[in-house]
This record gives sequence, C-alpha cells and structure tokens, in this order.
Amino acid sequence: MVSWGYIDDSTKGDSLVLSSVIIESSAGFWLELEWKSVIDKKNAELSKSSRSHISRFHGADCNACQGDFRDWDKDRDQIPFIRSLQALMQKYRINSVGYSVKLEDVAEVFPEAKSGARAVAHVILLCYLLTTCAETMQGIGGVVGLIHDRGSYDSVFEEVDKALRKNDPAVYGKRVTFLQRSTWEESVMLQVADFMAYENSKVIVSIENGREWRRSIKGVVEGANFGGRLAGIPHETLVEFRKYLDSCPSWFRGALYRAGRVAI
Repeated sequence: MVSWGYIDDSTKGDSLVLSSVIIESSAGFWLELEWKSVIDKKNAELSKSSRSHISRFHGADCNACQGDFRDWDKDRDQIPFIRSLQALMQKYRINSVGYSVKLEDVAEVFPEAKSGARAVAHVILLCYLLTTCAETMQGIGGVVGLIHDRGSYDSVFEEVDKALRKNDPAVYGKRVTFLQRSTWEESVMLQVADFMAYENSKVIVSIENGREWRRSIKGVVEGANFGGRLAGIPHETLVEFRKYLDSCPSWFRGALYRAGRVAI
C-alpha cells in the first residue's frame, strides 16, 4: 500500500501539538478534489452576498472568525462550513497520529536549548511521530511519503529525517520514502492536517480541564473510517527520552541536538 502523510503543528497555551493525516494515495486524490469543491461552493455563496472569498481552510482563523473569515456569522457560516469538511473526513479512511508536549517541561529537561524550547520540542515530537508513522507502515507492509507545511522549523524536519533514516534504515528508511516541505496552495491535504492539528490542540485542553471534546472532532474520530492516536508526552517521559538520547551513538545524539539547537 502506498500512502501519503501530511504534517502540521498547532500551539495552544504552553502546549505544542504535532499531528499527521495519513491516507491511501488514491483516496487522498479524491478527498483533495472534494475539499476544493467545498471551498469553491462557499466562495460562490459569499459572492452572492458581496463578501470576501476565503483562500483556504485555516483552523485557528475559522474558529475565531478572523482573517479570511472575519465577516462570518457563527451559525450561518462557520458551523455549516466545518460540518461540510467534517463529513468529508468521515467519508475517507484516515489514520491520524498526533503528539503534544508542554514547552515548560521541555525547557526544564533540556536547559541547554540555545534558542528556547520550541526547536527541541519539534525534535522530540518529530521523533515520536515519524517513528510511529514508520512502524504503522511496517505493520501493514506499506510505504508513506510525508509532506509538512513550510515554516520556521524546516531545517529541523530535514535534520531529524536524515538522522532517523541513517539510524534505522531497515524500518524508517524503508517505510518512509521521503519527507519534504510544501504549502497549502501546492498540497490541499495540508489543510486537512491543519484541521486535525487545530482540533488536537483543543482536545489537549479539554483533557487537561476535564471537559467534553468539541463536536467538530468527535464526529471525525468516532467515524468508522478513522484510526490513529493522540498522546501527550509528560515530564517523566521527557526525562526518559533525554536518558535515551544520552545513551545513543554520539553521531545520532549530536544530530538531534543540533537540530534542536541544544548546546553540546
């Protein structure tokens, strides 16, 4: 089986969340077309009322009715639009993997981070997420090509991918065919990854506060076609991860520390 995976991040408070959406290649093609159709249909509706078009779906802006969504009414525009996208995600078989970590915990466990905790937090989350993607593909005998949204941490993605590929050629090197950057204009599926990253960040807050999950994400994850996991990495697990890195070969440890801008 040949799959595509799309990665995006989201920040909520002190938590950084990294999420992926993995879908079989032909299903991803049709989901992209239908996703575009939902956007086009909404823009046609906006034109009739002389309102500005939206360029794409963006979770944070849509939910806050800001940016492209600034003149939207919650009941008339936002909720029906999100439900249309939700229905598409329920239609196709999607596997989503997400991990979160608190930046305060990262800073405590990695005090040598030269430019704050965010870069090393990306390294940690990428190690967990990419390894899980590779192991998932190993389990089903498939391969996956991964695409991430371009941003400030492009070099971190590249360096972690190189290190994992060299350290684990039998599984990671074989099952993850590539990891490359793109944009939402070039890869519409990155908007689907944005949907999951934003909703996963809200799930983390809900879990921390003992609240019900938002209906927008419950409808997706409770569907028959959805699979995957979302996990937080607690402080004690970060400590164990640090011990693991310190026990690794110096080249691998050094590569990951350099990617995370940790003084070594």
